[in-house]
Amino acid sequence: MALHSFLWCILPVFAQSSSLDTFSYEKLNDKIQDVNTTSQEKLYYIEAYYKKAKKDNNYNYQMNALREKKNLLDDEAILDDIVKQMVAIAHESNDIKLLAMAYEDVSNVAFRKRDFQQALVYGLKSEEYYSKANDEYGLYAIKYNLGSLYFYTNQMDKAKVYFTATANYYNKREGNNNLLGYISSLYSLGKVGIALHRTDTVNIIMEQAMAATESLTTKADIEFEQAYLNYVIGANYYLLKDYTKAEQTLLKALSIIKENADYTNEHLIYLYLGKVAWDTGKKEKAIGYFKKIDEFFTQKTFLNYDLREGYDYLIEYYKENGDAHNQLLYTEKLISLNRIFEKEQYELTNALHYQNENKKLEESKEVLRQNLLNNKFNYTLWLSMAAVLILLLVLYAYRQNLLKTKLRQKYELTVNRFSNKREISKMPDLVVKDEKITDVVSASASHIDEHKRGGTTEERILLELQQLEGEKYFLQPISMKDLAAKLNTNTTTLSKIINNSKHQNFNQYINQLRIDEVTDDLLHKSNLRKLSIQGLAEQYGFGSAKSFNTAFQQRTGILPSYFIEQLELDEQGKK
Repeated sequence: MALHSFLWCILPVFAQSSSLDTFSYEKLNDKIQDVNTTSQEKLYYIEAYYKKAKKDNNYNYQMNALREKKNLLDDEAILDDIVKQMVAIAHESNDIKLLAMAYEDVSNVAFRKRDFQQALVYGLKSEEYYSKANDEYGLYAIKYNLGSLYFYTNQMDKAKVYFTATANYYNKREGNNNLLGYISSLYSLGKVGIALHRTDTVNIIMEQAMAATESLTTKADIEFEQAYLNYVIGANYYLLKDYTKAEQTLLKALSIIKENADYTNEHLIYLYLGKVAWDTGKKEKAIGYFKKIDEFFTQKTFLNYDLREGYDYLIEYYKENGDAHNQLLYTEKLISLNRIFEKEQYELTNALHYQNENKKLEESKEVLRQNLLNNKFNYTLWLSMAAVLILLLVLYAYRQNLLKTKLRQKYELTVNRFSNKREISKMPDLVVKDEKITDVVSASASHIDEHKRGGTTEERILLELQQLEGEKYFLQPISMKDLAAKLNTNTTTLSKIINNSKHQNFNQYINQLRIDEVTDDLLHKSNLRKLSIQGLAEQYGFGSAKSFNTAFQQRTGILPSYFIEQLELDEQGKK
């Protein structure tokens, strides 16, 4: 809705018997400034003031009227119309001071809309016109605004230059308004010091600011200004790790700042109160403060850049507590918030690119661009990489656990295979009196002798192999030729018999006998476990540790070092 249409809609409310055309500028201004006049009534009087100024071709009064309207309205479309009118009037007047005022208001409206590109472009233009107009008061007012813009966009070096300039200017001038300007400049310099962690500097600045408040004209002004200074002082106490003073000072500031409906600074206080609670181990209390920041973001859909830190704590808290749902929730909110900041920072970079052509501003542009590149966050990419990393870690952990389980199963199978093999050897020597047992033993021996005398060659060789196995011939280096000679046969016949009966070649057969022997011995003889792998290999007939490892793993599915380690662990567990 256009501004004049909006104003026309409210005119019937104020129908009066006499016209306002006869009112003087002074009388209309008194009505506008009267605290008992409602906002709608003020708009009515402002419209009359503006029409009168336009009829009189008075550019200054037209500008005054539009400024009063701007301060009363919130609708962005209407505000855009107002500042366009102001620029048009200023250009029509060809008055440098009016041009400075017009561009100052355009910059303020853009900043209010978080359009930092336009805010910077027109703020710098306003500064240029105020300089040409030799209007120091207006010049330092816009310098303060530019300092605030650079502070908000994290350009602390530039912010410091502007706030220092305004503090020096207001400090040299008399009057309550200049005193307030001086205190505000010191307050802003204190915030820059907090951002840069210059705690000593902050202390000095805040002492100067607190002393200056004592010269204000009313108690209400003193309390109001000191509340904001206490916010900075409390934040500084936090940096100094004086958590008790930090909490006390921040709480002292909170009530007045809340009454002022200054939501951003209210929630910055919550941020520091939360950090104090977090650092002192009161994490549940801290989370309550950080959730207030999240509620503010949910309501406003934007935040001061510093407030994003609250989400880092929320994410860390729920990560520590294993609450993946809330960890993801606040991560997504931080990504959404960070996209807003990235867009705002990008627009500011563009503004510098197109507006600042002289050498000084060109250098500032490059510094800003570099800082943006260094500070820009891409949380979407981070989240994706984190998700992939977590998935890989989970898969790795799963595979490791599965491998560990399988290895343990193979170990237990190996142990079970040999656990009872030497039980007889552990028994004391007994005199066998049972005739049935004696008969069985005798029958067995007779059966072997019978096969030696009349059995086939294969049966004879197998029986002799069995006897040699009992004598552990395989623990010495032996070739197939040596074994064939020992068995009174040739290598071809021996190889065929081993392949048919053992389903292995000669080397596999010998290695299996050796591995079974060393496995059984390791299971029952703990002193053997103290030998090195090379020592075990040599003792059990292997030429090297590598061939021993390979043969052991082929037979059992595990390495001998793992087998020994698990045996030791099992024994320790039994103690």
